[in-house]
Amino acid sequence: MTSSGDSLFSRFGRVFPAGTVIFREGESGQHMYVLQSGRVRITKDQPQGARTLAILGPGEFFGEMAILNDKPRTATADALDEVRALVLDNKMFEAMVVGNTEIAVRLIKKLSRRLDSANALIEILLEQDPRVRVILGGSPRSLARRSRVESSCRPRPRSSQRRSVSMK
Repeated sequence: MTSSGDSLFSRFGRVFPAGTVIFREGESGQHMYVLQSGRVRITKDQPQGARTLAILGPGEFFGEMAILNDKPRTATADALDEVRALVLDNKMFEAMVVGNTEIAVRLIKKLSRRLDSANALIEILLEQDPRVRVILGGSPRSLARRSRVESSCRPRPRSSQRRSVSMK
């Protein structure tokens, strides 16, 4: 890490031991997080149990929805490894976006990929015929894996194209 990175971490950084719940679904959110090292699992409570939405790594961010929308957390985040993360409140986040266009562009691109991923999953789930859903998206288990928020994806073909497309 560079000295400017060390300085930033000394001001805004926090270390979360492996197994720590960083935040829980339903809690109010005053901070977002930018991963410096380690991995974080994002899960959503379902009647069948918690479902993994994403496994995030260094350079990725999470928790931004609560501070952008001023709503409770929509998922739970827990540290899979020891995690070093920058912890930003709403004012600091806004200052960073306003003061650095590169951060703003990266944020927009990442949020756009997340929206594309969600739209692709919605398109598959709207198919009436479950066989077509399997052809388009795979098994229910692979659909869950493919719906991970953080996975970068390519747009899925329309249902009329009836072919499977992998998401990366």
